[in-house]
Amino acid sequence: MRTRALPDFVVALLETMVADPVSRAGLIGDLEERYRLTAPAGRIRASAWLLGELFVIAYHYGFGRRMGMDTLRRDLSFAFRGLIARPGFSALVITTLALGIGANAAIFSVVSTLMVEPLPFEDADRLVIINEIEPSGFTASVAFPNYRDWRERNETFERFSIFLPSSRRFTTVDGARVLEVGWVMGGFFETLGVDPEVGRYFSEGESEPGAERLAVVSHRLWVDEWGADPSVIGSALTLNDEAFTIVGVTPSDFVLYDETDVYLPLGVVADGLPWDDRQTSVGAEIVARLAAGVPVERARADLQAIGAAVEAETGEEVDAANVTGLRAWFLGDTGYQSMMLMAAVSLLLLVACANVANLLFIASERRGGEMALRTALGASRGRIYRQLLTESMVLAVLGGIAGVALAVVGLNALLVLVADVLPPGFAGRIGMDAPVLLFAAALSLGTAVLAGFLPALRSARAELAQRIRSAAPGSVGHARGRHVLVATEMALSMVLLVGAGLLISTLARLQAVDKGFDGTGVLTFRVQTPGDTRETWMGFHETLRDELNALPGVTSVATSNHFPLAGNSWEMLYKDEGTPPGEEGESVLLTMVSASFFDTYDVAIAEGRGFLPSDRWGTEPVAIVDETLAAARWPGQSAIGKRVTFEQPMGPDGERADLWRTVVGVAAHVRHYELASPSRIEVYTPIGQSAAWGFTSYYSVKASVDPSSLVPAVRRVVARLDPSAPLYRIRAMEDIIADELGPQRAMRELLSAMAVLTLLLGSVGIYSVVSHGTALRRKELGLRIALGGAPSEIVALVLRDSMLPIGMGVVAGVVGAIALGRALRSVLYEVGPTDPVVLGSAAVILVTVGTVSAWLPARRAAHVDPQRVLREE
Repeated sequence: MRTRALPDFVVALLETMVADPVSRAGLIGDLEERYRLTAPAGRIRASAWLLGELFVIAYHYGFGRRMGMDTLRRDLSFAFRGLIARPGFSALVITTLALGIGANAAIFSVVSTLMVEPLPFEDADRLVIINEIEPSGFTASVAFPNYRDWRERNETFERFSIFLPSSRRFTTVDGARVLEVGWVMGGFFETLGVDPEVGRYFSEGESEPGAERLAVVSHRLWVDEWGADPSVIGSALTLNDEAFTIVGVTPSDFVLYDETDVYLPLGVVADGLPWDDRQTSVGAEIVARLAAGVPVERARADLQAIGAAVEAETGEEVDAANVTGLRAWFLGDTGYQSMMLMAAVSLLLLVACANVANLLFIASERRGGEMALRTALGASRGRIYRQLLTESMVLAVLGGIAGVALAVVGLNALLVLVADVLPPGFAGRIGMDAPVLLFAAALSLGTAVLAGFLPALRSARAELAQRIRSAAPGSVGHARGRHVLVATEMALSMVLLVGAGLLISTLARLQAVDKGFDGTGVLTFRVQTPGDTRETWMGFHETLRDELNALPGVTSVATSNHFPLAGNSWEMLYKDEGTPPGEEGESVLLTMVSASFFDTYDVAIAEGRGFLPSDRWGTEPVAIVDETLAAARWPGQSAIGKRVTFEQPMGPDGERADLWRTVVGVAAHVRHYELASPSRIEVYTPIGQSAAWGFTSYYSVKASVDPSSLVPAVRRVVARLDPSAPLYRIRAMEDIIADELGPQRAMRELLSAMAVLTLLLGSVGIYSVVSHGTALRRKELGLRIALGGAPSEIVALVLRDSMLPIGMGVVAGVVGAIALGRALRSVLYEVGPTDPVVLGSAAVILVTVGTVSAWLPARRAAHVDPQRVLREE
């Protein structure tokens, strides 16, 4: 007999498309001959040629038109009757598909919003954010001289603007509160290309030094404070006792710097900024628009070349420019993590498809007698194939509908979980919109083909005698194919289990990491206070600390210019007596604290002493350095008594000179920015010795009671001392630490949920396959029992056969799990992708679940009645 060169599924499709047997035979013969001639050129080329020929044949013979609505109606009617006749099977398949499709649709709705949906700015792909990268590798804000040089000399940007965050006290007849302020310059709004909701923006010229006091308010503030009244344009806005004229309102979808309430011209405060100091930055970053067709890499190289030229001209060091596309800046690590979740949930869908394919394989074997009868009555392969694929399509459509309903519910829960992790302004844009519904429809179609194609094709191509044999009760059927699918499910489950395990281990390590401080029981808040002189300002805070200390349950109160994980810092250039002459020094965190700071946060003093209340203005300037700095600068020596400097206060005649401080203590290193990586080295000074004053004060109140219970009393104390001093950002330090762990926690919980679902689906798949296999072997197992086989021997026999695909799946899954672990490396901490504990634990869990799933039907098979089985046979 001549061996057919064409794949069987091609022949089945031709039988469906071409009704006339003579024409069909001619086409098949011609395609076989030409396929043989094309095959030596390579499988890919031959397959591409064959696919093109099939499209031509389908168009010529009008597959869709020939099929007709009547035929489709009959197929659908038959499919629905068959599914209703098997309600348990239908419900299991639909539920399995709903879980896979629903989870994918929910995650896709998030990913599409983050990665695909256009940002609400004109040509947003040309917008970039620019910061600086210090030689140490830390990202820093932009120094004004660098902004000026980059803006004036670049050849790759269309517009260049700057944004400087700050805060101001907003005074109304109802009292005072703090508004987040954005000082802007260089045509900030023109750069972004957005129209105002009401009024106008101030122009580029109106933001330069000497600018008028104009203001653009956010849409949120406009609605909250003025009820969206358009007549607010032209009215006065009082900030820190200074009046600004409102000229415009940003649109509601203005998501850049989402927390900002008011935008003000930077030129208003020009006199107080370090315009000519290249080594000092005050938190500014550049918002720029690339020229048309210019990639980010070319723009970055342009700024680097400008920096090199400035260094050659002036001898000053220019930090490297960090140019980031606006979407990448918005997303940070969130974009990469969302793609990892999309990949993980795709594995869940593959497990669901494998499970459904297994169920369809089993169903087709049980319908062997039906298929044999239909073949005997003249049904062609194509007719049987089409009918079975129609049944798969019906199941997939029903599963897709249920999946969309599940996705709607699941998306709400998902948004609650990831709301704090998403970039500002994105959460409200996520929903079940048309692209998500189309994606769900595509998944339904894809799962129907993926899960139903092989079972339908195998059943359609089987010969009549084979169908009769497969219909026999004792036939083993296609056990190998079922075992391959089980192994696939186990492998994919292993991948997700390991991913979840790595994140669980990461979160545990981050929670146990030595932060250098203890935030337990600490309430934090910020307060802005007016003050005409340094003495009155300092006096207010000393009185406030004393009164807060007197509150019941309070054990310690500290004031500082920032605290750990606050998201901001003061950075200065540090020198000591060992710094070579002419060297600019190293950037360090400058933390000005009250004497009680170290006790409030349990920051250990490893050497020397902490600050004393007597360390005040007019006494010997002192400092405390952290242990990282002490070890780096004075290895093997005591840091006590060393002298350091990072300040140049202005003298009475306007001269500046280094202010040297004596080191009196060495403190533990505090992780100031994030828990997953060490911060810069840190230097502490007594806040009472600071020449700076009037800045926002950060308060930390340690209590023996629930910190949140202190909030009303704290508000009353501040209001009594100064009703115009607004309190804001009141949070427990424990909540701040929890937010820091938010991305890892969200990834852990989502991957864990997916892993549990895959385990559930995998256990259902194993249970179904083993149950079906034992049903086919009832005669054999009955004979073994009749001949004296013990139930334990029967159970062991069934389990031995079942454990092979489980073991193969675990081994194959280890490879995929290691690949996933490497992809997750950016969110892992102190755990590698090949961590033996995680891999071993996942394997044990998977084997245990698989064994239990196989043991249940094996135990049932071991207790069959041999006499009844033999009578049935």
